[in-house]
Amino acid sequence: MVIDNKIPKKLINKIFRSLPKKQ
Repeated sequence: MVIDNKIPKKLINKIFRSLPKKQ
């Protein structure tokens, strides 16, 4: 998965926490 550098990592972590863990 490629993450855009424009998106702050903190925001990405917040989104991933909202998503169910399937990995």
